[in-house]
Amino acid sequence: MKNPIPRSNMFATPINLAALLLQIDNISNKSERATVLTYVMMTLNTAHNLVEQELENVVDFMERP
Repeated sequence: MKNPIPRSNMFATPINLAALLLQIDNISNKSERATVLTYVMMTLNTAHNLVEQELENVVDFMERP
């Protein structure tokens, strides 16, 4: 199965979600922090949906006669 989520080498990749959220939490401007967190969470939801779609495709393929 091919990873449906594109990767960009322009940006660093935090070690895990907790590290990413800690970086966001350290943004001093509350308005900017809220905006960043909103877009990060929307991105995670989009990534979740892409993975779910791929998993459904795999299940559909495996269930074919």
